[in-house]
Amino acid sequence: MKKTNLILLIMMFVFVLVGIVFLLKNKKTDKYKGDCVNYQEKQFFKKPIPIEWTAKFGGCLVSCWGAYFTRIPEDVQYPMFSGYVPDNGDPIPEIYRNRKQTLKIYGRWTDVSDSYGSIFDRKCVPTVEIEKIEILN
Repeated sequence: MKKTNLILLIMMFVFVLVGIVFLLKNKKTDKYKGDCVNYQEKQFFKKPIPIEWTAKFGGCLVSCWGAYFTRIPEDVQYPMFSGYVPDNGDPIPEIYRNRKQTLKIYGRWTDVSDSYGSIFDRKCVPTVEIEKIEILN
């Protein structure tokens, strides 16, 4: 019986060892750092860049103190962006939250960040401090 137990123990050890080697060999290694696949594009501007972007509302962020937008025409590098209104307690007004209308967003592009990566398909996107929104249609 001792010989059988020893053989079983050796087989279990080999099985565990093969499993560990398999897992290490096939481990998915992320080709990015942080929360976005284009992590090398993360940056914070010393001086914000003034923008006037045409976009469609996508949805609320942070209880609609912010939102995500899709640019029109769609920008190849950054088709989406996050935008935030000034921190005075007021959310983005309901009138701008219609997903069918086209908006003109005026503001200051402050960075490219990995915030809300799950919303942006794990991509870093521009962050805009919204100064003004106009409805184009």
